[in-house]
Amino acid sequence: MTTRGYQNYRGKKSGKRILLVVVLILVLILCAGYLILQDYIVYDSSGNISLNLPFFSQEEPDTAKTNDSGGERLPIEIVVPEDSGRTEGQAAFSVVEQPLYELWGDETPGPGSGAQGLVAELKGETGIFYYQSDWAAEGAMDTRAVSRSSIADLLDGEREWSAVAAIHCFRDDYYAMDDMEGAGICQSTGYIWFGVDNSHWLEPSKQGTRAYLCAVAAECRDMGFDEILLRSFGYPTRGNLEKIDYSGMQMSKEESLEAFLRDMREALGEETLLSVELAAEDVLSGHNSESGVELARIVPLVDRLYVTGSTDRTALEAALEPLAEDRDLAQFLVLESR
Repeated sequence: MTTRGYQNYRGKKSGKRILLVVVLILVLILCAGYLILQDYIVYDSSGNISLNLPFFSQEEPDTAKTNDSGGERLPIEIVVPEDSGRTEGQAAFSVVEQPLYELWGDETPGPGSGAQGLVAELKGETGIFYYQSDWAAEGAMDTRAVSRSSIADLLDGEREWSAVAAIHCFRDDYYAMDDMEGAGICQSTGYIWFGVDNSHWLEPSKQGTRAYLCAVAAECRDMGFDEILLRSFGYPTRGNLEKIDYSGMQMSKEESLEAFLRDMREALGEETLLSVELAAEDVLSGHNSESGVELARIVPLVDRLYVTGSTDRTALEAALEPLAEDRDLAQFLVLESR
């Protein structure tokens, strides 16, 4: 009886040990899985969590970004009133923005409303192209994209207004995914980083980014545009920024954006104007360490500065005056209202 009792006791203890080992293994597996998957956790603009795994992410962008958008992806029209911010004795340079499709369909295009410039967005916020570019990544060209020859014919000849091509540069959902290593902002895993609304961004310091965007800008110049306006200028400032891997950068964000503008200036030549669009808060503060936008580095390298989010021209001119040297701020500073 004693021997049988001893045997029962040993068997029961062995079973508990096995169960404990199984539980520990499961805990280790769960912990390892969390560590592996955390780089692929994405938060949308509402704070909801989803997974974007590499082996499920090689397909075309979702329907919200497809090229057959039924008009939803058209550029937003921007109208700057003729009398906004006019300085006594000086005529402020003002622009009107018109969607490219409407511009192309207009037999007598022009800004109207007393404005001196007409802005057409040729590359949208997500990286989609509204004209037939040789540099568009797969899926990035809108189905109604206008041919380059049609645009060139429209802009040919004498004009009393300036044709401005707007290009969203560093946010580009298509090209960043297409060339992660050579152009994209990536995570420590080497896979593309996801920003707000699952956006993808180009790394300004990468040679692939510079070559791509300079080539796009040169296409716009060759179609007859007098000025290239760079939008989405700067590093991302929202989302899980701590997941971005900047370890490979050889220069600061500020230095990288300055070097990019110098490359763009060289690619365009001296006859085409180069402009940048910034938010008013970045102009007034002078420096945004997260985006890398530093006014003192940008102003000397551009021909015009377009500013969104403010109608206080006096405050903006005061921020620019120490940097603008002998610039005519009435022509250099352009206020945009959305």
